[in-house]
Amino acid sequence: AFFEARGLTLEDLWEQILDPLHSGRCVRDHFFSIMQGLGWEHAKIEALFRMFDIGGEQDLSMDEIELVGLPRRVAEQSKAVNHREISKKREEEACRVALSDFLAYLHRNFSSLVHAWRVGLDSDGDGRLR
Repeated sequence: AFFEARGLTLEDLWEQILDPLHSGRCVRDHFFSIMQGLGWEHAKIEALFRMFDIGGEQDLSMDEIELVGLPRRVAEQSKAVNHREISKKREEEACRVALSDFLAYLHRNFSSLVHAWRVGLDSDGDGRLR
């Protein structure tokens, strides 16, 4: 809740605060320095670090701090969703253009949709398009 109240995602916390050099690790001293700068007491920082340092390596990785439960960045999902939405909109627009072109063709060649149906599309009169 401490970091979430600041509007941070897990990736923000990791990239901007715990691993700004993008080494893939946050060493113990850096973690203590950051947390003390945020006003945490030494004993609480020690307990928190021990809880996160699952491997006991005296440094943290992003997967170890997932325990915090911060929301994840959704930009990647949004891009994927937007890509799908854009593709869907393009397809819908292509369908609208095709239908419009087809209707224009029927009007040009048969002067009305009813006449186009009777003469051009259902010439045998069985009510089916072949």
